[in-house]
Amino acid sequence: MPVCQERDTGSKKLASHRSRRYSPLVVVCLAFSVGIVLDRSIRELVDLGWRWSLMALLIWFACYHRRFYRWALCSLLLAVISLGADWHEDYWNGYRSTEIGRVLSSSYRPVCLQGVARSHAIELPVEESGHSKTGREGPRFLLKIDVYEVRDGRHWRPVTGRAICSVVGPVGHVQCGDRLQLLVQGQRIPEPQNPGEFQLAGYYRAQRTLARFRGTSDGVMVLETGAHQKVGRLVEEVRRYASNEFKRQLPLRQAALASAILTGQRDQLSSARRQAFLLTGTLHLLVVSGFHVGILASGVWLLGRSGLFRRRPMLWVVISLAIGYAILTGGRPPVTRATTLVVVMCGARLCGRPLFAGNTIAFAAILLLVRNPACLFDPGTQLSFVAVLALMQGIGSPRDRPAADPLEQLLRRSRPWWRRALARFWGRVYQLAWLSLLIWAATAPLVLHYFHVLSYSSILLNLVLYFPMVLVMFSGLGIWGFGKVPGLASGLAEVCRVSLTFIETVVQAVQQLPGSHCWGPGLPGAWLVFLYAVASVGFYYLRRRCRRYHCLASMLWLVMGGVVLPLTQGPLFHRESGLRCTFIAVGHGTSVLLEMPNGQNWLYDAGAMGQPETVGRRISELLWSRGIERLDRLLISHADADHYNAVPYLLDRFRVQSIGMPTLMMERLATDCPDLHRAIHLNQRSIYHLQSGDSWQLAGGVKVEVVHPPAEGVSGTDNANSLVMVVEYRAERILLPGDLEGPGLESLLAAEPIHCSILMAPHHGSLHSDPKRVADWSQPKRVVISSGRKPGLRQVVAEYRVGAAEVWSTAVHGAVTISIKETGTRVTPWRFQRD
Repeated sequence: MPVCQERDTGSKKLASHRSRRYSPLVVVCLAFSVGIVLDRSIRELVDLGWRWSLMALLIWFACYHRRFYRWALCSLLLAVISLGADWHEDYWNGYRSTEIGRVLSSSYRPVCLQGVARSHAIELPVEESGHSKTGREGPRFLLKIDVYEVRDGRHWRPVTGRAICSVVGPVGHVQCGDRLQLLVQGQRIPEPQNPGEFQLAGYYRAQRTLARFRGTSDGVMVLETGAHQKVGRLVEEVRRYASNEFKRQLPLRQAALASAILTGQRDQLSSARRQAFLLTGTLHLLVVSGFHVGILASGVWLLGRSGLFRRRPMLWVVISLAIGYAILTGGRPPVTRATTLVVVMCGARLCGRPLFAGNTIAFAAILLLVRNPACLFDPGTQLSFVAVLALMQGIGSPRDRPAADPLEQLLRRSRPWWRRALARFWGRVYQLAWLSLLIWAATAPLVLHYFHVLSYSSILLNLVLYFPMVLVMFSGLGIWGFGKVPGLASGLAEVCRVSLTFIETVVQAVQQLPGSHCWGPGLPGAWLVFLYAVASVGFYYLRRRCRRYHCLASMLWLVMGGVVLPLTQGPLFHRESGLRCTFIAVGHGTSVLLEMPNGQNWLYDAGAMGQPETVGRRISELLWSRGIERLDRLLISHADADHYNAVPYLLDRFRVQSIGMPTLMMERLATDCPDLHRAIHLNQRSIYHLQSGDSWQLAGGVKVEVVHPPAEGVSGTDNANSLVMVVEYRAERILLPGDLEGPGLESLLAAEPIHCSILMAPHHGSLHSDPKRVADWSQPKRVVISSGRKPGLRQVVAEYRVGAAEVWSTAVHGAVTISIKETGTRVTPWRFQRD
């Protein structure tokens, strides 16, 4: 008996050993990723170059031959880490001295250059073109260019690098590979001006693009047609053919949506249509991703399993279709990841080899990081891999599933066919719902961190839209391939049209439902990494001890730590003691954030010249970067659009307790500012009027006082009746005068002087606001000018510096934050002038 038990134990150990999943690529991928992260974060402190890799390899060689295997493993991992760091350094900073981004300055200047178009001209939708109301500007196109010459006086100077160019006017004839000459304005893509702002320069730098241009179609000349990039031109022609077929077979609105879903050309979709998908958590439908590749591959594979075709040829067909579709749609990271998984899985079946999910995903990640190490920091790449990991853990491996009870199987077979079919259907629905919930929980902290929106409806909405998406995929691909066949094309077009209409109708209806989504701040980056690290470690250990509930425990941890905590306690991660005043860089406009010691958040003005969405996005991103999701008071100085046009945008995303404005503005709000009036009443916000003499005494020792205008106002324009406020804390005064000028300024200067520590220059630092007299009257120690780059700025700065005041400009220094604490007052500009 003991011998039998011993044999039993031995066989179990052997089976356990054989079932152990050997995944060395996971360790290699993690080490390579750590090297990339270290290079991005501490490159200035530690140089992790190729010398470290060489030294680590020599140590590995010595340890391995002396059979110090653990030390050999550690040194090998150090070599991989150093390799990842050096690879990222070369990609991120390895530019030639002739790089066009190094030649240009940070402000737009005229430039004449020659280059090669990297893609066909991309027409942007009218809603995003910024057209004038008369429509005289014409269509707007986007060109992607490889620059090779720039004009320097009378000579052409050789340069290198990629650039993007925004062109107003018809340039749709420009195709991939055309040699161009452009007379445009160019600049180095600027860095963010505010904390939390989207890093446009970093986004394009990850694509090896450092410069951008703007101009009109008159400045674009085609020197030679199709001289370069034959393969790229062919791919672009195939994509354009698909887009033209969609336009020919479908209504224009559905054609634009079909192009976005099937070919990844989202440029014809307006921002409003894209936002509907974002708010409902279905934006991945518009981004050609692993979801699309999976539908394509699984559909073809199921066709092969029907018995009509042999197994091995169908595997090769699946591989070919996946690779071809990835190439035609641009090979974005999620598509490359999904295509790699499909190819590896099919290759394993062809070779009869076992397949390990960890190795497969790690192999796909290594391919992506070798191709572009910067994609490790791309939100789409991160969401794609987190989603597929959650999906694979939710599905599980057949080895982890308990063996089916033979008696239970017999009972199932004895039931009527319709009951078996119904049970199978509901079982599949339950499985898809569980996977959807799991993916939502796994990706929610990342979505909230990057996009600041959380959709609760996406858990069930993705189930509802799954079958219509399958129909869109196969009918759309049928139009792409068989659009010239009359009878077949019309049938496929009808199926595609109905499915697309259903998808967009449902998405827009769900978007309007109250409570379907919420806006808010996400976790800071370091806390987010800690959250996912703990979830991964906890998942690994719980999987062995508690196989049934290990996914549920990790899901709860991610939801509580990555969603509930930042939405309810966001300021805890960012709150400082004392009073913090931030002059937000919005261009030619004004927005000042006051973070009070008692936890209240006040916003003085919210607007700038330009698109309201752009201004609102800048303000919102700064607020979210501070963990703010509620504004206790929003104060509007006067009825100029560059001081309030972002308010409707903010009302949709933040809980604004009350809105204050001067009495005259409030009385004429419906006639002078109809958009603002409509937004306030639509969001049911309370309004109150402000006049000189109003004051607030807040907990923590802050006093706020209104010194202008009087209730009856003064003669002159809206600027003359701007709201002037004084914020006092710890013997420091902040004077906010709006656009005060004319009779209003004269009335203020005739009153008793208000000596202040911090002054916001009236009217964006305009010379018409009499900076010398204002400085003599208020005696400021520090002056902040909230404006864009404009002529005369240096003269205004000189006027304020006569009184020995420090002068800061949001156009030069970005957002300017002034912190008043017990230890003193500190000024922190977001960035300095780099020219």
